[in-house]
Amino acid sequence: PPLPRLAAAPAARVWRLRRRASCALRAARVPCAGTAVLAHDGSLLRGAEGLSRVALQLLERHMAPGDFILDFGSGSGILSIGAALLGASRAVGLEQDADSVEVSQRNALANRVAERALFFEADAGQFAILFAPANLVVSNILRSVNIALLPEIWRALHPGGIAIFSGMEATEAPEFRAPLVAAGFEIVEEIIDAGWWAVAARRT
Repeated sequence: PPLPRLAAAPAARVWRLRRRASCALRAARVPCAGTAVLAHDGSLLRGAEGLSRVALQLLERHMAPGDFILDFGSGSGILSIGAALLGASRAVGLEQDADSVEVSQRNALANRVAERALFFEADAGQFAILFAPANLVVSNILRSVNIALLPEIWRALHPGGIAIFSGMEATEAPEFRAPLVAAGFEIVEEIIDAGWWAVAARRT
């Protein structure tokens, strides 16, 4: 069943992804992003990898306070935690790598959003439906995996809900747009940062 909606917390002024925690992701073959800062003053992220930065920029623009967020392949938890700090009622991250889940849980505790940013060791393609429907889905994964997950992401969203896809280089955009539209999404916005591309699309 859907998780209960909680009152949105005030947006945090500063978010720091602990260097120690993010570097622990090396064991999971995820690049260490060092220290990241999210400032709620119109700017977004400084010091993070471009692929996370583009997703966070779209998240801030398309998420409404009180939204319920599903994070496919949540990794270090950067997007779920960012959503919680920006006012999501709850964000659920699904990640198959146990070490990454442990890191994301520590990051949520460090950022004081552990009650609203929850992480589970699970295959998002199989288990996201248990938490659906979401107002917004984020998927910061390889293009081939994003394409394979399009039906599950569509099913996990409320009608009219937004999905944010990242983890892809700008050169991959043409190869993702057609499958995205064919899966029942309408492209709303695209951005590029440091060669990384992200797209926000609405479930039709």
